[in-house]
Amino acid sequence: PKTYLPMRITEDMVHGMGGRGSDNYAKFLSLTGAAFIALRRHENLRVMMSLLRLMIPAALPDLSVNQPPEQVLCSLRDRLRLDLSDEKAVSFMEQLVEENTTSRMWMAVDAIHNLGKRL
Repeated sequence: PKTYLPMRITEDMVHGMGGRGSDNYAKFLSLTGAAFIALRRHENLRVMMSLLRLMIPAALPDLSVNQPPEQVLCSLRDRLRLDLSDEKAVSFMEQLVEENTTSRMWMAVDAIHNLGKRL
């Protein structure tokens, strides 16, 4: 999994929502936080973990070839930040959105993709 690029959101996407001060961007942040909280719920986490366990025999690269299956399950738990309260988890997600919006890594990835399209 791409732990160094956890979320793809660019300045253009934010601009398409009307910018950081817009109602649409505020709604996006609100829905992002709500979705993150929903995924962290015990019953949903149990379903996701079960689905991952069922997919392990498929030998998908990120589930069993590139890392041990138990590491995949731990990675999921880590990404959902189960150590945080719901309020802190929403703040974490908002910060993650902000960090990834201004990420130079995504700018580099986009530049490489655009170069690849031209060749």
